[in-house]
Amino acid sequence: MNAHRGPDTSRTSPVREILEHTATTLLDVGISKQQLLEELQDILRHKPDSSHLFDPARSHDIIGYTQVIAHWYTDPEFRDRRAFRRPAALPLNGRQRSVAALIRRVFPRQRAEAIAATLIALGAIRPHGRRYVPNAHFVSFSTDPAVAHAHAFMTLLGHMRTIAHNLASNDETRRLFERAATNARVPVRALPTIHRHISRVMGDAILRLDAYFSRWEARSVAEPTTLIGAAAFAFDDATIPGRAMLSRGRRRTRAKRGSRHRRAERTP
Repeated sequence: MNAHRGPDTSRTSPVREILEHTATTLLDVGISKQQLLEELQDILRHKPDSSHLFDPARSHDIIGYTQVIAHWYTDPEFRDRRAFRRPAALPLNGRQRSVAALIRRVFPRQRAEAIAATLIALGAIRPHGRRYVPNAHFVSFSTDPAVAHAHAFMTLLGHMRTIAHNLASNDETRRLFERAATNARVPVRALPTIHRHISRVMGDAILRLDAYFSRWEARSVAEPTTLIGAAAFAFDDATIPGRAMLSRGRRRTRAKRGSRHRRAERTP
């Protein structure tokens, strides 16, 4: 497996990059620079400063954590030999079939023990007798707010890069995949069922892509490599206070009733 390389300091800061993408998109929509400045100043005025410094190199570790789990599920060498679709229970240390050997494939220059401790703290892996197994196909970062926010930032940055690239590209064949399924007439009561369905469908698709990316990993450290990702997320207006309003159909019905009532009042 190829080693993770440090961040390219010659490139734009990821913080500046995401602000530039956001500002460009909003300006193209028709929002003025003055309004952008006023809104940003007002938001920052009410936000406390961060208690820790942003480290772009941390993003490479976050990607690596998910790669370790992906290999555990997809690499035949680390599957259970009696139930081949299931990841094997592995000892923590060892040169062959072990958590440390799996970690060294992704983090060849870092201490495997430290990475394993982080994966345990995140709840990504757990003890199984004297061995360890992954908890799920994915890594949840909810137990560590700093990591969770860094992961969210990376996802947002990737999304903004795709939007900026596609808006600037006149060549349909060079645009990146970017689609959304939306419907404005869904009843609020159906949201829990719909979100469970989205989680199943999108979750399965992301797992298949994760395994597909793993098969493409470069075997030589001399070969140029890059980051690729695919993200999926759901959204609804009900998460915004005051947005879960009457449907357009009900509003239209009420408007018609009001107009009939007004006509009746005018009729002698």
